[in-house]
Amino acid sequence: MIDDRLKKIIFKKLYSVLFDVELFHDGDSSWFIDRNDKYWFLEYRHNDYILWYRYQFFDPFFATFSLKQEEYELIIKEWVEKLLDVDADTILPSRQDLYLSVIEILNDHPKN
Repeated sequence: MIDDRLKKIIFKKLYSVLFDVELFHDGDSSWFIDRNDKYWFLEYRHNDYILWYRYQFFDPFFATFSLKQEEYELIIKEWVEKLLDVDADTILPSRQDLYLSVIEILNDHPKN
C-alpha cells in the first residue's frame, strides 16, 4: 500500500509532467497524447474497461520514486480513474509504438 502523502506527491508530479498532454476521445477510447511530439501516454478503452499505459514512459518515471511495476500500476489506475471518472478493471503495459494510431487520432481531431 502506497502512503497517501507519497501518492499526492506523485499525482502532482504527473500533472506537472503531463501538463501539455491532451485528452482525445476516439471511438470507445480516451487517449492521453502529446500533440507536438505525437507521443501517447495512456489509452482507456471504455468498452472493456482496460487501461493501457506506455511502459517506456511510466517505468522510468516511477523509478525515481523507487516503485515497482505492480505498485505504480495501481497509482496510474487511480489517477486516470479520478481524471476520467471511470473504473478500470484491468491495467496493462504496452511496449508497442502506436505512432500510426496517434497520427490517425490527431488527423481526426485537428487543432482549432
